[in-house]
Amino acid sequence: MKNDRFKAKLAALEQLGKAYDPVAGPALLRSGLTDRSNFIVAKAAQVIGEAYLTDFVPVLSAAFARLLERSDRAETRSRAADENVRRTFRVVRARSLS
Repeated sequence: MKNDRFKAKLAALEQLGKAYDPVAGPALLRSGLTDRSNFIVAKAAQVIGEAYLTDFVPVLSAAFARLLERSDRAETRSRAADENVRRTFRVVRARSLS
């Protein structure tokens, strides 16, 4: 059951990355950035970075801070997901400042 929700959310974010929907997209991305799974957060951050969605910088910043706070707990840490969020955050931040 839990795995099905994870796969469904990941698939929805992947689809959103291929064809951004301005109506459904914002809610799905906000939900992704607040998800408990680092992989879902990383995928939402990737979509935001690739689509140049600078309006999400504050929400992305909060997600990044939450991941850093949780990264001290080894059982919740995913280095690949954390690095993906860090990299995407840097890209979005740089684009929002230019």
